[in-house]
Amino acid sequence: MKKLVVMTASHNSEKPHIDAVRSILKKADLDEQLLQCGTHPPLPRSIQYEMIEQGRQFTPLYHNCSGKHAGILALARHLGAPLEGYKDPGHPAQQALMAPVAAMCELDRSNLEYGHDGCDIPAYLLTARQMATGAARFAAPETIASPTMQKAIRRLSDAIIAHPYLIAGKKRICSAIARHAKGKAIGKVGAEGAYMLALRHRKLGFAAKCTDGAFRGIFTFSANVCDKLGAFDESSREQMKSFLRPDVTNDYGRVVGHIEVPEGLLDTLNDIPEVG
Repeated sequence: MKKLVVMTASHNSEKPHIDAVRSILKKADLDEQLLQCGTHPPLPRSIQYEMIEQGRQFTPLYHNCSGKHAGILALARHLGAPLEGYKDPGHPAQQALMAPVAAMCELDRSNLEYGHDGCDIPAYLLTARQMATGAARFAAPETIASPTMQKAIRRLSDAIIAHPYLIAGKKRICSAIARHAKGKAIGKVGAEGAYMLALRHRKLGFAAKCTDGAFRGIFTFSANVCDKLGAFDESSREQMKSFLRPDVTNDYGRVVGHIEVPEGLLDTLNDIPEVG
């Protein structure tokens, strides 16, 4: 189950994440040199500093999307497809991944347009509504026609809820929602200020995107959507307060403000019907 979660993660490159990615590669008899996600410093500065002090390089293994790439390589191995070129849209592994995206977001597979994500895998052009539709299918898998996909969605959801740390890591909203919503909601960040939520207890999907690509507001907004729709109880709300109304501090550490959702902005959420 842990391997499934890190395959979906944008992780912190903390030890549990790296161990899980290595486990995927080992089980599929793959070398980490095959990872083609590029490199960047780990997201937490503490890990960056530790690696620099120890003289360790920022290899693709430490990219926040290394789990996804390891998973796609494992899929290529399972399909008996070439390991080289696994990121190409025409590669058998990418074609296998395209089908569930189209089915869940109600898209015509033959007309899917794509660009390249930060880790260089195909990123499909979706509207916020299409993303929310996909999230809603995740919240209510029984609305998908394929029993195989229903089973896969439930299996992945259960894995994320059982191992929330692996979807992101310390001080990350995706892990916090998976833990503190207690099975009611799952969230996943996307590039350039995008966020998706599967509200399982309400059978609803939610997606939002900051037009300027900034993340600072989208996390607070998404956490408050969860709260407004009843995903948090009182104890969970206390644990989520750093996301629901985060402080803004200056370089000295003084609290100089906070981020909050404008009053009344979310009042219409409870009028949204469940996915059909």
